Amino acid sequence: MVDRRTFLQSLSVVAVAASIPVRLLGDEEHKPSIGLQMYTVRRQLGKDFEGTLRKVKALGIRDVEFENYFGKEPGAVRKILDSTGLASSSAHISTATLRDELEKACEAALILGQKYLIVGWLPPDERKSLDDYKRLIEHLNRGSEICRKAGIELGYHNHDFEFTELDGKIPYHMILTQTGDLTLELDVYWATKAGRDPLNMLKAHPGRFRLFHLKDMAAETRDFTEVGSGVIDFKAILAQASASGVERCFVEQDETPGDPFASVNKSLVYLRSIGY
Repeated sequence: MVDRRTFLQSLSVVAVAASIPVRLLGDEEHKPSIGLQMYTVRRQLGKDFEGTLRKVKALGIRDVEFENYFGKEPGAVRKILDSTGLASSSAHISTATLRDELEKACEAALILGQKYLIVGWLPPDERKSLDDYKRLIEHLNRGSEICRKAGIELGYHNHDFEFTELDGKIPYHMILTQTGDLTLELDVYWATKAGRDPLNMLKAHPGRFRLFHLKDMAAETRDFTEVGSGVIDFKAILAQASASGVERCFVEQDETPGDPFASVNKSLVYLRSIGY
């Protein structure tokens, strides 16, 4: 019988070969690839998993980042991805998975051909104090080692609350400076809402932000809106992203005013108009 460690090692080799390549990798004019975070169409995905993925592919998307598999086993999801012509380079995981089921998550990621596992959300009861963030950082550093041995990169996705000062310190700065080479998935909207400049963050920390979430901010309401429809300067940010080592960008819109596929398409049309 093959033990867990041997299984993970063998799958990691397969994952390297199966994971989709970064667009223009090795080219001096490399630009990040554009995919979709499936949270945007989560309601549709929960009702019709395969049909939703086919609609996503029809929009011209090649790469998806999952947040929920709705009870489907990794092998079944991989078959659906293969049948639809999609790839998945990344998935979000919970802090509970980070603490207790990370090896199992790595196994699933390898089956799916994913390169990244991203901690996507820090629950309110896990961010009340600096000690909470210190514990998070310990788990991230431990988790990074587990993922690295399996051929996976662990990462962290921000919202706005990590930039709120606690006892004289900024939790996001702690995460940034105390997690070695942990992959950071920069959510441009949430950083902007927190009063941070994504452009300056990229310039100050080249190589740390390998993944991006792209959604815009409406001028008056500061709510989510389609990329190119709000106040965020994506031309400048994406130009710097290319120079700073960002590999993949995922369009995401937590809530849309109507049909989420129409909102995704609107974002994609804008991104293509500026060369992505």
